[in-house]
Amino acid sequence: MQGPSHAGVALRALVPEHARTIAAWTLVPGFVREADWTPRSSLDEYESHHRQLIQAPPVGHLRLGVFESEELVGYVDFHGQSPVHRELGFLIGVRDRWGTGLGLGAAAASVRYGFVELQLREIRARAFEANVRSVRILRRLGFRMIDSEEGAEFGGAPTSLLHFTLSSERAAAGSVVCDRGALSSEGQDAGSGAGNHRP
Repeated sequence: MQGPSHAGVALRALVPEHARTIAAWTLVPGFVREADWTPRSSLDEYESHHRQLIQAPPVGHLRLGVFESEELVGYVDFHGQSPVHRELGFLIGVRDRWGTGLGLGAAAASVRYGFVELQLREIRARAFEANVRSVRILRRLGFRMIDSEEGAEFGGAPTSLLHFTLSSERAAAGSVVCDRGALSSEGQDAGSGAGNHRP
């Protein structure tokens, strides 16, 4: 399955062999904490977990790989079974690609996939308020904040969990027209991404 591309980023179906690549992202110190992943005891355990997600995803969970050229650099998730709305999560796993705008490209391609391929009318997302870059990506794409939950934690520090929404009408009006090259460093993506992507 080939999804839409955006600013050099393409969404494609994952195969079981990609689980090893995803697991290897955890070798970078601090990645698990910054990505808000569940700590596991070994690389093999991470690989087994992600292989299972690829081979037999839970009901209502759609995951696509984020590819730059032919390299798997992250993934996006759609959660939910409603025919009209889903929740989006995105993550860039390759540490040396953080801050290059890949998160924006992945999120923009995901929005396009949700509205064109899945025919959704609304895409929802969540992001920690302390994850400033991910919040900025969602706002850049036209998402509106609709709620805030206190008592969350990000990177070991207290924060709020922000809820966002984007309608197909708002996206069609021109919200999803961003360019990685046009971003300042403040607008570029962080590695942890946003939304419900926790493995």
